[in-house]
Amino acid sequence: PLVLIGPLAGSAIGLSATGCWMLFYGLLLGTPTLMLVGAFAAALTVGIPRAGLLLPILVLPLMGPIVVFAGGAVRAAVSGLPTSGPILFLAAELTLGLTLLPWMISAALRNALE
Repeated sequence: PLVLIGPLAGSAIGLSATGCWMLFYGLLLGTPTLMLVGAFAAALTVGIPRAGLLLPILVLPLMGPIVVFAGGAVRAAVSGLPTSGPILFLAAELTLGLTLLPWMISAALRNALE
């Protein structure tokens, strides 16, 4: 729902049409990547007794580039600059996440259950 509502909210605050499209693409590519990173961090900390302190330390450095490049794509679109760089980086992160993170999540969960 956020992927669909984001561009509508962007147009409501005066974002240009190209900015709304880049917001849509950034949300479309960034949201599954953020969910995969969150699942991996949760799988790593599932067996640790005081994981509440460790979880932000693991998650924030991994989620930072996703948010920065998605915002950078919108800013570049609004400024009239090329947006292919940030969008391709987000696509590469999503591809890498879909390829590697399910294996890493299952290995972390197997390790936590042993």
